[in-house]
Amino acid sequence: MWKVNTRIMNMPKKERETASVGAVTTDIVRKEGILSLWSALGPSLVLCANPAIQFWVFEAWKKAILLKAKVTKGERLLRGREVFLLGGLGKLVATTILFPYLLIKSRLQSQSRPALTPDSAPPPREHYKNATDALVRILRSEGIGALYQGFLMKVLQSVAFAAVLFAAKDRVHKSLGVLITGKK
Repeated sequence: MWKVNTRIMNMPKKERETASVGAVTTDIVRKEGILSLWSALGPSLVLCANPAIQFWVFEAWKKAILLKAKVTKGERLLRGREVFLLGGLGKLVATTILFPYLLIKSRLQSQSRPALTPDSAPPPREHYKNATDALVRILRSEGIGALYQGFLMKVLQSVAFAAVLFAAKDRVHKSLGVLITGKK
């Protein structure tokens, strides 16, 4: 579905307004083969590490803050602003590490594979065989900076969302703790 969604999002506005998921899926399968629906599977699987990295960074910094404050187990929880900042920091680190995979995944999913019929039009200018091929070709032709095209917008959106999410989760967790135990 991600490939279909990416393909629709990369269509001109007029085409996008009338495109259906079914029609785009059928077109991809007819022209590129059923296996093309799973292009970019490798980078997609690597991107599953994003929340693991985010939570690891959060927990590592949380532990460091509490150790520095010489807090014994259960004595003090992080303050709301600390949770907010650490949630954002975790997302920043995860996004910085994994953004090249996101870019490669997007490029693999948005490209059209050469059609299966011999009388088809020539393949698009940039056609990547797989994630490794995409990485090597991007680095050679565009440089390392190309792996971070669009990074600023993505990181601003992701970090802000993660910071608010962690702060809200912390607030709910503390409120439920008070309701359940009756202790503040």
